[in-house]
Amino acid sequence: MQHLFGWTALIALAAGTLLSMFPLWKSAKLSPDSIQRRVWWTGCAVTTVSLFCSQLPYWQGGLFVAVMTVLVLFAVAGFWTNFIKINGRVYGAFSHNRPDRPPALAPVDPDD
Repeated sequence: MQHLFGWTALIALAAGTLLSMFPLWKSAKLSPDSIQRRVWWTGCAVTTVSLFCSQLPYWQGGLFVAVMTVLVLFAVAGFWTNFIKINGRVYGAFSHNRPDRPPALAPVDPDD
């Protein structure tokens, strides 16, 4: 059973990474940046929980692996992406607090 959780963690991390770079859908309400952010953090959450479960019944080892995974994924998100957004402000090493792009399927105003 531990192998299943290990593979689930690997697949979730790969899927979250790839789908956050190349999202498969567009929205009229959500910006592409918001969609990428949600996909990334969902993949990170599934990865972390799967790695914790892969170490059961040794829950101390699972907790250690989960905390280290969260720290590494948070560092990756902060240094190489703009996927950290708290209270409407984007944080990142090189994001320079740029705002999110407008939604891809939003109606275009001809007066702009």
